[in-house]
Amino acid sequence: MINAGAGGPRFTVSMIMINDYYEVTVFLYNSLMRIKNGECANMRYDDTTRRIIDVGPDRINRLNDRFAKYLLTGPKSKPVLIDFINGVLLLEGSGRIVDLEVISGELVQDTASMKLSVLDVSARLTDGRTTDVEVQVVNYRDFKKRGPFYWAARHVKKLEAGMSYTQIKPTITICLLAFDLIEEEEAYRNSYSIRNDKSGNRLCEDLQIIYLELPKFLRSLGEGHPQTGLERWLLYFSNEEGERMNKAVAENPALGTAKEIESAFWADAREKELYFQHQRLLMDEYSAQHTFEYLLAEAREEARQEVVQARQAAAQAKEKAEQEKEKATQEKEKAEQKIAQAARNLLEKGIDTETIIQTLGLPREDVEKLR
Repeated sequence: MINAGAGGPRFTVSMIMINDYYEVTVFLYNSLMRIKNGECANMRYDDTTRRIIDVGPDRINRLNDRFAKYLLTGPKSKPVLIDFINGVLLLEGSGRIVDLEVISGELVQDTASMKLSVLDVSARLTDGRTTDVEVQVVNYRDFKKRGPFYWAARHVKKLEAGMSYTQIKPTITICLLAFDLIEEEEAYRNSYSIRNDKSGNRLCEDLQIIYLELPKFLRSLGEGHPQTGLERWLLYFSNEEGERMNKAVAENPALGTAKEIESAFWADAREKELYFQHQRLLMDEYSAQHTFEYLLAEAREEARQEVVQARQAAAQAKEKAEQEKEKATQEKEKAEQKIAQAARNLLEKGIDTETIIQTLGLPREDVEKLR
């Protein structure tokens, strides 16, 4: 393992010394050393994601895929999943979901790459709607497209032979993210559907994609206490512990059940072993990706500085040229004034026009004007 040190942001990358990965590993190592040595000091660094997911060896990272699936799809998980979905969908009173069925999360397979897309959690509600939950820790800059892909892959599987399109029930995709994705929006919960671009009217109810961004939530919550079911669940998935979490558990029985599931998970030696394997891979992925993001931001900053410097140099050159032009104009005017004064002096002494023209090189009409 390679560790960049405790003096700054901490990155850990697995050392893979085979084939083409050697060069990648060397690049990452050199990059990490640059960060450690302060060569990227001008860069802004936000370690909110790391603070969320890097909980150490004595606690559970609740965003770990292994645990998240165990938490939301296990034999005792139904009330937990129901309450979480109710919170995300902002359902209250009689509109709340009371039952659901956990279903397969397998979607479509890319036959070229043989890559099978599998959602973390999928459930069918009693009214026929399906709700898919995807937990994502590493920001690969593609999740704005992955959300609609997950929705489309799930939705297209609903049409069976002889089935009418009107029988297809809505599909809801919930993306729980450990990073900021939608920079143009300040809200931590952003829900999208199919709407008219001009009027904003919804075309149909079939599509809903909800992005939940935990760093935004934590900034919004500050030192306060969660007030809604959604806020309590986001606090939980932010790996919060202490007074605020205890109060949230006291206010929401489903969170108490979640904590009991945590204890059972931690007591299962096999699950714990697999969890740690997955957590190490997850942290390595995060570290590698964040290093690239860090260096990309540095490169952009350097490019921006170069553009600023080039513009400044161009502005200075333009200003200097204008000053030199102004100076030349002033010197020319002074020279013309001296020649005109010399011509006046000669005229006062009675020198004829032809002699003045030949001596000073002035046009005849200029000399005539001086008489």
